[in-house]
Amino acid sequence: MTYGLISVLFFIVGVVLLLAEAHVPGGLLGVIGAGTIAGAIAGLLFPSHYWVAFAIAFAAMGAVSAVFFMLVYRVWRRRIQGRDVMAASTLADQEGVVLETVDAHSMDGKVSVGGDVWTAQSEETLEPGTPVVVIRIEGVRAIVRRKAD
Repeated sequence: MTYGLISVLFFIVGVVLLLAEAHVPGGLLGVIGAGTIAGAIAGLLFPSHYWVAFAIAFAAMGAVSAVFFMLVYRVWRRRIQGRDVMAASTLADQEGVVLETVDAHSMDGKVSVGGDVWTAQSEETLEPGTPVVVIRIEGVRAIVRRKAD
């Protein structure tokens, strides 16, 4: 086999990996596919220096990986920060139910509000099943009161 044929085969394998990445997201196949394509192109440009093709392929995989992980990190940060800010700012006056006994002296109490479970405190002791209303959020703790009938 000649270097040209091997490079063409690598290019085809790289394209197949990129197409597979479109159907099986996760990033790994795309990174390997991009590196394989870069190595194939480098193999065509430098047929007698295989080490250059490997260096270019690994550099391409590293660059694609770095960009991929930076993008994933940014999306993850936006989701996490947006969820926390939105949840805390919208919980005041929301109704919920006590899951574990809530009182003023411990932080072991739990309430369910809007489908999420929060650590809670109250000025009075509230037993499981008691309907409550969120007064405010202090850090990761909901301050609640018994729902007026």
